[in-house]
Amino acid sequence: MKKMKKLFAIMLALIMVLAFIPAAATTAATSGTDEAPGQTTYTLDVSKTVEGLPDNVNRPSPITVKLMNDDGSPVSASLTWDANNNKYSGQLTDIPEGEYTIEESGANVEGYTYEMQAFVPVVGELSVEPVTSALPVNTPLPSTSPEPVLAELQNNIITVTKDGELILKNTYTKTESDPETVTISIPIYKEVRQGGNTAPGMQTFTFVLSNFGAKDAAPQVTVENNTIKTNGAGHYETVMTVTIDKENFGNLSEGFNVTERNDGAPYWAYDATEWKVVPGMNNDQSTYCTFYNLTAGDKPWEIQTHYNGISFTNIYTYNYNGGYYPAPVRPVQPAPLPPQTGDMPLWYAVAQFLGLVK
Repeated sequence: MKKMKKLFAIMLALIMVLAFIPAAATTAATSGTDEAPGQTTYTLDVSKTVEGLPDNVNRPSPITVKLMNDDGSPVSASLTWDANNNKYSGQLTDIPEGEYTIEESGANVEGYTYEMQAFVPVVGELSVEPVTSALPVNTPLPSTSPEPVLAELQNNIITVTKDGELILKNTYTKTESDPETVTISIPIYKEVRQGGNTAPGMQTFTFVLSNFGAKDAAPQVTVENNTIKTNGAGHYETVMTVTIDKENFGNLSEGFNVTERNDGAPYWAYDATEWKVVPGMNNDQSTYCTFYNLTAGDKPWEIQTHYNGISFTNIYTYNYNGGYYPAPVRPVQPAPLPPQTGDMPLWYAVAQFLGLVK
C-alpha cells in the first residue's frame, strides 16, 4: 500500500513538471516581441501656439509631430487645433528613453513660410535633471527657478528621461511675391516732314504722361518704349506700354494725358497736340484704350472716337542759304599781277606806248 502511494506521488509530480514545460517554452518564445524586461516608456503632453497668421487664415489641422531617433523608430502624435484656447494640443506616448529630433508635417500654410521652436519647462535647481532634459539653451536661465521657466531646445533636439511637457511654437512669415500686373498698349504714330530745303537728320522724340484722373496713379505706373527715333522725312511708329499693379488698375481707368516733350532741338517744330487716353478692361481681363484728341476738341466719355492710337507730326524747317542761315561768303579772287617788264609781250608794250594801259 505504501509503495502504491509513493508511486502515485511520483507520477503526480511528473505530470506537473510536464505541464509546466510547454507553458515556459511558450513564454520564452513570445517574449522577444514584447518590450525588453525592465524597459520604461514615457509620455509627453504636447501643445503648440501660432504667431504671424491673421485671424482670417485657417489654421492647418491636424499637425503631425514626430520624435525621430537614430534607429528609425519614430514616435508620433496628431495635434488638433483648439480654437477656444487658441493652440494645438496632443500627446506623445510610449516614448523609450533616449535622444530625439523633433519634426512635424502638415503645418504649411499657402503664402507663408514658418519656423518651429521647441521648449520644455524647467522648475527648481537647474543642476538637477529637469523633467524633460534639453541640450544647452539659447537663453541663460537663473540658477534656481521657483516657477516654471521655458528652456528652448537647441536644434529641436530633446532627451526624454521622464514624463513631461513639450511646448512648440510656429512663427509664420508672409511670403513676399511679385504682385499681379496689368499692361496697356498705346500705339504712337509719327510723321516727319521736310519744311525747308534740307532733309531732316536723326532725331529722338519722347512722349510723356500727365494729368492722371486719379492722383495716386502717377507713382504707380511703369512706362516703357516712350520714344521714337527718326532719320529723314517719313512715317514712324512704336507701341508705348504702361504697367500697373492689377489691384490699382482702377486708378488708370480714370484716364491720363499724353503729349510730346519739346526738347528744343534747333529747326524742329514740335507737335503740341494733347491726347486723353482712357484704359479699360474686358470681362476676359484683356485691356483696351479709348483715345481722345483734346486739341481737336474731343470730349472724353461724351463722344465715340475712331482712333486706333495717337499721332504727332514734326517739321524740320532748316533752309540752307535761306532765312535761317546767311548765304555763305565766297572768297574774292585777287586780280592778276601785271607781268614784269622783262617778260612784257609786244602787244602790251604797244598798248602802254599808246596810253591804253599803265
